[in-house]
Amino acid sequence: MDEDAMPAPVLEGSDPAWGAAFAWARRQAEAYRFDDAPAGPCYEAALPGRRAFCVRDVCHQSTGAHVLGMRAHTKNMLRRFASSISEGKDWCPYWEITRDGGPAPVDYRSDDRFWYNLPGSFDLVDACHRQYLWTGDGDYLEDPVFREFYHRTLGDFIERWDRDGDGIPDHRPADGHRGIATYNEQVPHPLAGGDLWGAMYAALRADAAMRARRGDAAGSRAALRRAVALRRRYNAEWWDASAGAFRGHRRQDGSFAPEYGYEGNFLPLYFGLPSGPHRVRAALAAMSAHGAPNVEGLTYIVDVLLRHGRVSDGWALLRTIASPGHPRSEYPEVSFCAAGALVEGLAGIRPGGDVLETLSRLPAAGDWLRVGPVPVFGTRVSVTHAGPTATCLVNEGPEPLVWRAVFRGERPAWRVNGRTQAPVRVRRDGHRCSAVTSVVRPGEACMAAPG
Repeated sequence: MDEDAMPAPVLEGSDPAWGAAFAWARRQAEAYRFDDAPAGPCYEAALPGRRAFCVRDVCHQSTGAHVLGMRAHTKNMLRRFASSISEGKDWCPYWEITRDGGPAPVDYRSDDRFWYNLPGSFDLVDACHRQYLWTGDGDYLEDPVFREFYHRTLGDFIERWDRDGDGIPDHRPADGHRGIATYNEQVPHPLAGGDLWGAMYAALRADAAMRARRGDAAGSRAALRRAVALRRRYNAEWWDASAGAFRGHRRQDGSFAPEYGYEGNFLPLYFGLPSGPHRVRAALAAMSAHGAPNVEGLTYIVDVLLRHGRVSDGWALLRTIASPGHPRSEYPEVSFCAAGALVEGLAGIRPGGDVLETLSRLPAAGDWLRVGPVPVFGTRVSVTHAGPTATCLVNEGPEPLVWRAVFRGERPAWRVNGRTQAPVRVRRDGHRCSAVTSVVRPGEACMAAPG
């Protein structure tokens, strides 16, 4: 699919502010797009004015970038990070790359003196898998540069940075900025952050899924076992039953710090690490109570709130930070993540394997929302939600696709293009849901509604 020839996506709905926020996000993100930089196609993903892209920002901006037609830009940036790993940097990639194609001087002096946050390597593996799900681009599975990066990150990188032998990378004060154990850069020399565990869990799950797609069943099972074991350890070790809350980071002596750790607390939710309804609810409540001290953190909180069905709170926060009057609304992450949150969060458009899933998160029966064209799997779709219980998908591209329409609640039957279909029961956002599946051919519109 030629991205340059694809019309720009439009979002509109019963609340005009949804469409206004998406239009602003699209315009703002386009201002950070560079099609002919020396580094190749890229977009700004760092502090404004740096003329660079950073690991953490690219990973988080990648969904919005895809929705806005920048899949080639994201692929180029992810591949540049992947190709920059080296034994001399203890298998870290560059933290930040300039539009000229080299490491940003502000973060890199030499292989012995550079800035790097350890969760970033795992975040990159997860981002590559998510881009594969959106695009269906086999290079994310087969390109030797990407495969070497996954192999080194989930092997040599962990072994090099795991000094206490527990299977998890850790930070030592002597490392300085060369291997920070959390995205929360305000904590002085933590041994490990909860977000490091969360990112590693997401990377292992991504590796398992990509190995399965390549036909490596044994490798996939091994990676999944590691992920499951890590999640069990986190929910056993990091949960404080007496306080009814997760800890955010570990100190150098192995004890847990008593204060809320921001990224160390809310990013495990973003990566899907907490388990058990009561622990998830407690983590969400703590996140809502503490918020985040910067706009970067707030963009993740929007994602988490929408993903867990907290639509009113998520939209209120998104509307605040995406307002042109917000003092940091021009930070590139805000516009890219606003576009991604509206499409993936509010409209609930989510790719999974060979299936495109939708889940309307509209708050009321009288609400409606329409978005498209959204690129996915080499085709493009438009989706219209009429309240939380009726969805129409139009396949506007050249390839057929499998559509799974998910709705809150359980009903005995749904109608898909006028035909009654028994739903499958699934859980989404912590709720019981019904799902119906249909193949939508090129040029076809498909409607799913209560039977």
